[in-house]
Amino acid sequence: MRNANLVLVSAALVLGLSAAPRAAVGAVAAPSSDTLRLSDTVLDLAASAEPGQPMRLIVLYDRQPGTLQTANVEDCDGEVQETYGFINAATVTVPADQVGNLLADPTIKWVAWDAPLSGQLDVARRVVRAETLPIVSQLLGAPTGKGVTVAVVDSGISAHADLGNRLLRTVDFTGGGALVRSAADPYGHGTHVAGIVAGSGARSLTSNRGIAKGASLVSLRVLDENGQGNTSDLLRALDWVVQNKDAYRIRVVNMSLGHPVFDPAGKDPLVKAVEKVWQSGVVVVCSAGNWGTYGNFSVSSPGISPRAITVGSQTDWNTVDTKDDIVSTYSSRGPTAFDHFLKPDLVAPGNKIVSLRAPGSTLDVTYPQWRRRGAYLADDYFEMSGTSMAAPMVTGAVALLLEQEPGLRPDDVKARLLRTARKAPGNDPFARGAGTLDVTALLGDRARLDNAASPVVVRDADKVLMELLIPGSWTGVLSMRGVWGDTALWGDTALWGDTALWGDTALWGDTALWGDTALWGDTALWGD
Repeated sequence: MRNANLVLVSAALVLGLSAAPRAAVGAVAAPSSDTLRLSDTVLDLAASAEPGQPMRLIVLYDRQPGTLQTANVEDCDGEVQETYGFINAATVTVPADQVGNLLADPTIKWVAWDAPLSGQLDVARRVVRAETLPIVSQLLGAPTGKGVTVAVVDSGISAHADLGNRLLRTVDFTGGGALVRSAADPYGHGTHVAGIVAGSGARSLTSNRGIAKGASLVSLRVLDENGQGNTSDLLRALDWVVQNKDAYRIRVVNMSLGHPVFDPAGKDPLVKAVEKVWQSGVVVVCSAGNWGTYGNFSVSSPGISPRAITVGSQTDWNTVDTKDDIVSTYSSRGPTAFDHFLKPDLVAPGNKIVSLRAPGSTLDVTYPQWRRRGAYLADDYFEMSGTSMAAPMVTGAVALLLEQEPGLRPDDVKARLLRTARKAPGNDPFARGAGTLDVTALLGDRARLDNAASPVVVRDADKVLMELLIPGSWTGVLSMRGVWGDTALWGDTALWGDTALWGDTALWGDTALWGDTALWGDTALWGD
């Protein structure tokens, strides 16, 4: 689904928030230094709300929240709903006119909105070079993901013959942490994602097999029957991963979901959580989002994390020939808002992907035309599109790699994915990142890197000045900062150094795109 990855916020709502006066927020008048600890989104929402209307917020502290922090929230007529020790944060509810008074607590670093979020193989397997005949796999001992557990954070996973008994645990975070009550996946999105990661293809005579047919799964449900959820639910699920990764041998987290970007990465609660999961030794794969038709700066959170592996969608036109492949029009483009990280990191097939069906789910009932028949005259499969489908392609590939080399760290995995990606489709790095997932090349790479964070794209001030003085005299006015690895790695024409890629004046010199001082000229952001 094109919009399965991002909550749809109406244009009227967005415009209404941006026009709201901020001086009405609690006891804090804007602008002031104190409001620098309040997200602009929180300020706007509070200013446009009724005075006593409750607001659900995520507060980041400089320490683990305790009695003093709780007392401060209660002084604001609010309540602490839950705390997250792994990122020193809490979900709180306070009246709109009391939001500013939260800042009486000096231990608060940032107040963010508990933003709503939502969810975002035949030919596709061959496009990413993961197709291997079963007999060859047995003879050569090719990895299947066995011994690796993937946590699918989504709308749940329904039982399916293609998953067998490899679903180890199901936890529902949409209703206070209780086990799923009615359907394991009432929306149908998570089951489809799980099949792309680890479906065996049993009901299709292997034609709809996933990438890592031997991997185990843990289902962490954060989306309801309508594909909606809250950021706080996702934080609880990621905290669960950190606490239980060893017990279930979780090595990878797949998040085919997200929300629009409201805060810089360094202050985004979801990004903070992703960083902790990554530091714990678990690889995090995120979908880029489905807002590509809005152009650049449309990558969603938590895909804006410089650590996470952020995946865009590629349209393969249902042909094995990769020469006609393009980046899907809906696939979100980088660089990221606020921080300008080079995203997505890579792309994988995400258009019209056939995977597991969850009978009776919302998607299944609403779109019966998307059902697809397997090998036994039954509609065992379902077709969907989106970056939600592209991300689990990469997740499955990571499971294969980690079975082959269990000692790899998350940064090693990300570096290998980017190093081995094929430089297609197109020449726009903000659409396709390092290129297309190549599983065969990935399993043959041996690189090791301590830091594979996505680089920052910056404007070269001298080149910009010359371009303004003598139009057309300079090309490549943008460059990368904080590039990981040595310059030989990023300067390799096989990866990033192709002059057609980085020196194209149509891409880098377009003043309509890059000349907006509101985006690039903010000295507080760039410091130049």
